[in-house]
Amino acid sequence: MNEFTLTNLRLSVDGRLEDGKISVAGNAVERIGSFDGLLGREVDCHGLVALPALVDNHVHFREPGAEEKEDFRSGSSAAAHGGAATVLEVQNSLPLLTTPELIREKKELIARKSKVNVALYASAVPETLEAMEEVSEMTAGLKLFMAPSHADDGVMGEESMRPYFQACTRLGFLLIVHAEDGRLIREAAGRYDGGKPALFSRSRPPTAEIHAVRRALRLAHEYGTRLHVFHVSTAGAVDLISDARAEGADVTASTCPHYLYFTDSDVAERGALFKVFPPIRGEADRRRILEGLKTGVIEIISTDHAPHRPEEKERPFAKVPAGISSSDLLLPLLTTLVDRGHFTLDEIVKLSSANPARIHGLMDAGRIEEGWAANIVLVDLEARWMVSQEDFLSRASLSPYIGMELTGRVAATLVGGQPAYLDGQGPVRGL
Repeated sequence: MNEFTLTNLRLSVDGRLEDGKISVAGNAVERIGSFDGLLGREVDCHGLVALPALVDNHVHFREPGAEEKEDFRSGSSAAAHGGAATVLEVQNSLPLLTTPELIREKKELIARKSKVNVALYASAVPETLEAMEEVSEMTAGLKLFMAPSHADDGVMGEESMRPYFQACTRLGFLLIVHAEDGRLIREAAGRYDGGKPALFSRSRPPTAEIHAVRRALRLAHEYGTRLHVFHVSTAGAVDLISDARAEGADVTASTCPHYLYFTDSDVAERGALFKVFPPIRGEADRRRILEGLKTGVIEIISTDHAPHRPEEKERPFAKVPAGISSSDLLLPLLTTLVDRGHFTLDEIVKLSSANPARIHGLMDAGRIEEGWAANIVLVDLEARWMVSQEDFLSRASLSPYIGMELTGRVAATLVGGQPAYLDGQGPVRGL
C-alpha cells in the first residue's frame, strides 16, 4: 500500500486512508489531521485546515454539444481547483438528457474525462416523460426550466408543467426548477431594453421569479412533489419559500455567490461579465438572501457555473450570453464570506458540502468520517490574494471576480483519496 501523511494540521484528528476510504477518525470528524495510505511520501501541510470537499449542486460543463466553451476535463479541473470533489451537472446544450441511451453515453464520457465525481440531472421535456422510470434511476433529479434558457425552450404554462410534477411524485424523484416566468419576461422585454446593463434586471423582473416560485410551490403542494429551487435571487422568493417550509412543504433551495457579492448597481456600472439568468438584484435582495442562508431557508450555495469563451463575454452587453464562471473560486469565495463575518466556517461546510450531499442523497460526500470516501479539501484560510484571469483552469477565464481580493486558497482537493488538484505554489509540499 502507498503511504501518504498530512502533518501539522490545525484542529487535527488522526486518520488513515485505505483504498481511498477513511479507516480511522477521531471524535471531531469535520477535521482530519494525518493519513497513512496514499502517495508514499510525507506532505507538509503546516497552517492548512482540512474540510469535507465541496458538493456543487449546479454546474454546466457544456459537453457534449458545446465543448468549445467547457468540457469535462477543464470543468472538473476547475471544480477541484475550487474545492469540490462532487458536482451535479445540468446539460443545457444539445442534445439534452432525455433518454437512457443519452444518459449512458454521457456517463461513459464522464468516466473517461472527469477528475471529480459527477451526478446528472435529466431534462424536463416531453420525450423524457416516455422513459421516466428508467431515467429516474440513472439521474439525481429532473431539471425544469420555467422560461427559455440556452438550448432548453422551457416549459411554459401551468398545464404543461403538471405532467412533470405528477411523474416526479409517482417515482419519488426530485424536481429542480429554474424559476422565472416566461410570460412576464416577454412582457417586461417590451417595456425595458435588456441590452442596456442598467435596465437588465427590469427586463427580467423580480416578479418573474416570484411568480414562478409561487406557481412551483403550488403545484408541489398539490401533487406532494419534492421540490428544489435553483439560484434564488429575490427577497420575495426567499419569503415564499420560508412560508412554505413553515407549513411543512418538502422544498429546498440554493443560491449562488454572485447574488451574495454583487447588486444591480455592479451590473449597471461594469456590464457584460455580470450578465446572468436570473439577473443580479438590489441590495435589499442581497441582504435577504444572506439572512435566508443564516436561518436555513436557503440550504445550499452553489456556483451555477455557466462557461462561455472569453471572446463571447467581451461582446456588447446585448449580445453577451448569460452566465458566470466561478467553479475555480467556490471555496475561496465562501471563506471570504467567513472572513467578512457573514458566516462561520462550520456554516460554510454545511451550506456547501453537508447540505447538498444530504438533499441529493449522495453517499461518501459532505462528511469526514470513518468508512467514507476521502473527499477532502485542504485550505489555507490565511492566504490573501487577488483574482486574475490566470487563476482559471476553466476555459471560461473571464469572470466578474477578476480583480477581487479573496481570503482563503485551496491547496489540494482529494477525490477518493487521490489528488484531483494540487497547488504547486501553495503550502502543500512534497508531492
